[in-house]
Amino acid sequence: MKKSIEFRKLLVSLSAILVALFLLLFPAIRANAEPVRIGLVPSLRLQEELMSNALRTTNNEISSFATRINPSLGLIMTSADNVSVQISGSYEKVWHHDRDARKADYDTWNIRVNSTGEWAFTPNFTVRPSVYFINTEESGRRAAFVPVHDPILSPISAIMYSNVKRQSSGTALNFVYRISPVLDTNLRVNHSNEHFRQKSDTSAGGFSPTDSSQTDVRVGFSYAFSPLARAGLFAQASFVNFRDFPDAQIYSMGATCSYQFTQFLQLFLDAGASHVVRDSESGSSSNKTGPMGMIRLQYDDNTFKATLFGTTTYSGGSGYWGITQEHRVGALISQQFSTTVSGSLSGYYQLSKSAQGSAVDIDTTNASATLAYRPWEIVSVYIRGIAENQKSHGVFGSTIENYTVVLGISLSTVHNIY
Repeated sequence: MKKSIEFRKLLVSLSAILVALFLLLFPAIRANAEPVRIGLVPSLRLQEELMSNALRTTNNEISSFATRINPSLGLIMTSADNVSVQISGSYEKVWHHDRDARKADYDTWNIRVNSTGEWAFTPNFTVRPSVYFINTEESGRRAAFVPVHDPILSPISAIMYSNVKRQSSGTALNFVYRISPVLDTNLRVNHSNEHFRQKSDTSAGGFSPTDSSQTDVRVGFSYAFSPLARAGLFAQASFVNFRDFPDAQIYSMGATCSYQFTQFLQLFLDAGASHVVRDSESGSSSNKTGPMGMIRLQYDDNTFKATLFGTTTYSGGSGYWGITQEHRVGALISQQFSTTVSGSLSGYYQLSKSAQGSAVDIDTTNASATLAYRPWEIVSVYIRGIAENQKSHGVFGSTIENYTVVLGISLSTVHNIY
């Protein structure tokens, strides 16, 4: 029965990817459509790592050298107006050299669909897809794949668990229809799942994490006051399902705006309030109202790219059997120093608290820095440092700290097939 449930979840995720692929390819095959460039992107990464806490446990930390291999295959589509969508899948396997750390010889499957912008379905109708599927035995490693800064996915909890097999998946489609040159309507649909395939009684402060799913439906409109500024209103309903615990609903309303400061710099802002309703096992209901919002500042001049973001939201995907309020700030920065040398910095801080009660009070921090050298077009050598730190101040959740140094080589190329 459990295998059947997992198979259905995988089938739903793969179906979502196929739907997204059809929506994107349809403009390429319909009559009089602008040509779409399609490329195949195979890659292979090999890494040697030193971890300070290979098992990502609160106590009994074991440091270990490890070898990690990661083959992947991607399909990238680029429209006539230079919007790209990439569909990729990868498998990752790690082998620890220290005998005491070999129980952490995990593997990870990752599927991702992401876009650089809105894909024109017709001159007045655009679609933006985003899909992720992560199946891992190394729950702490999930942070390397989960798209915490995606502009259309519902905010994804960054809480880590040790010794827990975890499956995370999510699908988002953002539709925009232009009624007039200055007025747009918007529909955004999200669905996400958190499934803990092997629960550890000590991974969450003595409590086993709980499976959950969440569906969000958001509608809104925006008005262009000038070529640089837009503003509008939105309403969202979220339906959260917990395994073996009462479900919850989250209703949100607010205002949204965007402003183009320069050719390279743009601001996006959502601000509003959320109302949480949850039925208790006794039949009564509990309510909670609080702020919600998002801010994102983007800069891109091709050689230097930076994104600063912040969110505050109510969510059911933390592994806790109730709604949590999660505040997150972060940054992604990359610099192309020359044709062969590049660097990047990324990181975020998340504060998670129970919407009602004090069971959850967790700080999660993740940061990484990478310096890469590309001596040939298909070969890149890089060094990376990663810091993971999580502290639980409540009865739920674990305190985990791990530092990793990585030396890796990557082989990647693009084959134009259409």
